[in-house]
Amino acid sequence: MVSYVDAHTQFDNLGDDVILERLLALLAERGEVVVDTRGIGPELLELTGAGNHRRAGALPLRILADAARDRLRAEGSRSRRVLVLKPGHIGGTPSARAIAERVVLLGVTLGCRALGARVVRTAFSVADLHPTMLLLERWQTRAMHVYAPRDSRSVRYARGKGLRVHATSADLAWTVPVTPVRPRTSPGTVVFSLRCSTSGYEKQDDYERRLTALVGRLQPSLRSGGRTPVWVSQVVSDDAFAGQLADGPGERVVFDRTPAGSRRVLDAYAGAEVVLTNRLHTFLLALAQGTPALVLTDPSTHAKLDGLLSDAGLGDLLLDVRSVSADDVLARIDGLTAELPDVATAVAKAFATGRAHIAATLDDAVAG
Repeated sequence: MVSYVDAHTQFDNLGDDVILERLLALLAERGEVVVDTRGIGPELLELTGAGNHRRAGALPLRILADAARDRLRAEGSRSRRVLVLKPGHIGGTPSARAIAERVVLLGVTLGCRALGARVVRTAFSVADLHPTMLLLERWQTRAMHVYAPRDSRSVRYARGKGLRVHATSADLAWTVPVTPVRPRTSPGTVVFSLRCSTSGYEKQDDYERRLTALVGRLQPSLRSGGRTPVWVSQVVSDDAFAGQLADGPGERVVFDRTPAGSRRVLDAYAGAEVVLTNRLHTFLLALAQGTPALVLTDPSTHAKLDGLLSDAGLGDLLLDVRSVSADDVLARIDGLTAELPDVATAVAKAFATGRAHIAATLDDAVAG
């Protein structure tokens, strides 16, 4: 199999960089990988692993040209060619440019189908599609070989809107190497890694106020109990919110788009007693370092994260900021030691299940 992947991503987001690295690595286990790396610097090529693969530009044209050449060859000498669309969230109000790009993608997908190549999308979420994008997505899913959202809520939404869903996958962060969750020194370091909204795009004043008030009450209690707050911004833009919330001296770790910056973030997770976050990939990467993690968010507006945790059997690790107090959070942190055997079992099962779902959808791309 030859996979074609655009390696451009949201490089100031370590989670996005990690899942791109995992996607490329998993595809490389199944065949050759061709990546578009134009304009990407050497540190980001190293961080994402994109520099380890054959590079080419204009991938949609490249896969169509390669597939067309295959048609001229004897059947036994042809390659299975797959255009793999990057994971992410599909939804919201699109720009004119985004609509135009989706029209082009549909054309490429139809061309691939006619030439015997495949188009695959896996490990993504979908919700709240604009009517124009919904129409395009319906046509797109009928032309693709694999359309596999990462969570049950996305699957229900997609099927309810008439999209053709082939399977349920999982988030690619479930495939990172895992250290078993283990007891930590207590009192120790408590890592905060938070963003000020659940959407990542729209400002949510009420959500931000609730989160700010809860964290503001929590930090003095942590310090008085001998714990040390540390602020980690896995996404560069989160550091402004960290500066707004931090109530005193304490370490601030900010991802800087380099392999060394990635290591500093992961080391902060690995050395913590617990990680408190409202970001999915922070939660998963902390667990992968063997560190217990709790999600602080409002599940009524953060349905995507709530659904992903519920699917994984880890819904008990979410604390609702609408109802929990600082004392409730402290009690939960203190109680993690007793809960740890059950948490470790659930986490190990969730990672194994996620890996299996991703493997199945990628294997389907290879199979006939």
